[in-house]
Amino acid sequence: MIAGSRAWAEKNRRLMVRFLKGYLRAIRWLMENQEAASDYMTKEFVFKPGHGRRAWQYYAGNKAWDADGRVNVEGMRAVIQMMAEQNQPKGQPPAPAKYIDESYLNEALKDLRDGK
Repeated sequence: MIAGSRAWAEKNRRLMVRFLKGYLRAIRWLMENQEAASDYMTKEFVFKPGHGRRAWQYYAGNKAWDADGRVNVEGMRAVIQMMAEQNQPKGQPPAPAKYIDESYLNEALKDLRDGK
């Protein structure tokens, strides 16, 4: 999930789409390259030997990486609910849709499908 200011994102739409295309390529690379991704995680996060592979297996096995970059709406709903319980606002917590704008992601996915 990527979070940011709507005003900034709209003002910088092309940059946001380019960023998301890179993000999607990275996620897909991680999913398709277990050995290299495991080695990368071991080095980058200074894991003990074998922990990078176990991290990759956990994330890939639990589908923590969505190849299309989609937000896990139920996960987001749970986070909103936990925040509401901590902050105790009046009324019902907002639905995840209030915070999700997939127009940038959809544009990035289209560009990738079109070979851009």
